[in-house]
Amino acid sequence: MGLMFEEIYRENFRYIYNMVYMRVLHRETAEDITSQVFINALAAFDRFDQEKGTASPKTWLATIARNAIIDHARLASVRHEQATEEMPEIPVFDETDGTQLALMREVQHIMSKLSDAEREILTLRDLMELSYREISGILGISEAAATERHRRTIAKCRKLEAGKELADFV
Repeated sequence: MGLMFEEIYRENFRYIYNMVYMRVLHRETAEDITSQVFINALAAFDRFDQEKGTASPKTWLATIARNAIIDHARLASVRHEQATEEMPEIPVFDETDGTQLALMREVQHIMSKLSDAEREILTLRDLMELSYREISGILGISEAAATERHRRTIAKCRKLEAGKELADFV
């Protein structure tokens, strides 16, 4: 028997919100897009066939989220909106203590230095913990290309992190 939409929502909300946030780096925008993702998912839920096994609920929602982010960017460019210059807010995570907050700030700083495509590959692989096969399906690229993009992005992150002290990120 398939999952009910409410269960899918509860189990995936944080993943989808964090995925969107790491792409847009703005809390209110991430909230708006995440809401739209679940509205779109609910509208299409009757066409989501979990029994076929073509997509897990997480990858199905990630695809909807990716499309919503692209739509938002397209609309923003039409309206000529500009990104804010101030440091983006910290995303919602399950538990936060002092060390995690410092780590989140460091991650946030590095993510702000990456391109949208680089943030996307890191979010899908490292935050959502999707396989390269699932990522290749979402992005419409080969599994090898997904693996290579991730490897290059991780290498870039290491270069960005090299030589920095925690005070550089706070």
